[in-house]
Amino acid sequence: EFRRVLFRSELHPFSIASSPVERDLQLSIVQRGDFTKFLSYLSLGPDHPEYWKHRKPGKHHPVSTLRPQEVLLYGPFGGFSMMRFMGYRRLVWIATGIGVTPFLSMLKFEQHNRGDFRRIWFYYLVRNEDEAIYQRELEELCASADSYVDLTVWVSTQQGRLSAAQIAEDVGFDDYAVMMCGTRAAVDDLSRQ
Repeated sequence: EFRRVLFRSELHPFSIASSPVERDLQLSIVQRGDFTKFLSYLSLGPDHPEYWKHRKPGKHHPVSTLRPQEVLLYGPFGGFSMMRFMGYRRLVWIATGIGVTPFLSMLKFEQHNRGDFRRIWFYYLVRNEDEAIYQRELEELCASADSYVDLTVWVSTQQGRLSAAQIAEDVGFDDYAVMMCGTRAAVDDLSRQ
């Protein structure tokens, strides 16, 4: 699912990375233009526990002049969630790039979804190891999920493109649902196979 963010008279959609049962809303955003670059300069607010940590310039916050702004959120919209696949006990998840965001949300929900055991094969596709920025968080979430989640970080510069044949070799040909989110090229490529 995603929310629309209205900020400075611009409306943009962003995927939700937090679980539906969490109090705080987390969005994962790639900086690809003026709008998303400016979002990284927003203040968390002095009452937020991470406020002072982010006041210093760093890799993810290149300037220390963070400032408060009013941001309006609309949503959630969409239906990209495991609820659509309740009848399946076996799932294949495929994420490329920022497409990992909804799967973060689903894995976080798995921490609270006791008793609904599933078998999940999760492929996190990246070009190189530096792009696997969520790998550690995914490993921690997979280890503590109620379902059995087999995480594979697929580095295409080392392993080539992930193919449907490779997935079938890993998963078998039993009944399962496939959920994909990521770049259009990767999703189209796998869908055609």
